[in-house]
Amino acid sequence: MDLKKAPGLEAEQLAGKFLRQLGYRIIEERRWTKYGELDLICRKGRELVFVEVRSVESESGFHPEESLIQKKIDHLVKSAKSWLIQKKLLNYSVRFDIITVDLSEKPPRIVHYPAAFSSRFDL
Repeated sequence: MDLKKAPGLEAEQLAGKFLRQLGYRIIEERRWTKYGELDLICRKGRELVFVEVRSVESESGFHPEESLIQKKIDHLVKSAKSWLIQKKLLNYSVRFDIITVDLSEKPPRIVHYPAAFSSRFDL
């Protein structure tokens, strides 16, 4: 395993567990498209939720959600659209969430930002 990716994978696993406890169903994890990676793809009722997981490993004063720049958001939206078209899931409501995981705290602190950003796209 690539040691650089280990904390990110741990954060994604913690985020998945957190979402399952809230009643979300994880459809796919770490799904790659030509536009980039979708960390978690979930379903809650008739809504599909694309979740971007951000983490921090040390007490740096840096907030992981601050690393989500517009370019990354654009890639997430394109990746989600690509996935939806491929899966022929065009009749679902779509939402983009962010989950941050602070791995420097014990236990890790998880913060969920439902509908963290909006996106309009035509399918």
